Amino acid sequence: MDIGQRSLAHVAFFEALTGMEEDSSEWRQTSAGLVTLRLVDSWVAEGRSVVAPEGWSLRAVRDAIQRIDRG
Repeated sequence: MDIGQRSLAHVAFFEALTGMEEDSSEWRQTSAGLVTLRLVDSWVAEGRSVVAPEGWSLRAVRDAIQRIDRG
């Protein structure tokens, strides 16, 4: 799957995000889900190096998840 196909695979997330107030609780949850799915896509396409602890993709997912409100 190329980058264009990966983006289209998650178009519902992009559409949902455009209808939300940026940085709202719902926006942060949806964004974290999208970033996580894109990491999995990259992992499948590019291999284990994508999820290395020092990798930017994994850090982006961790940061996105940490920004979600608790509860």
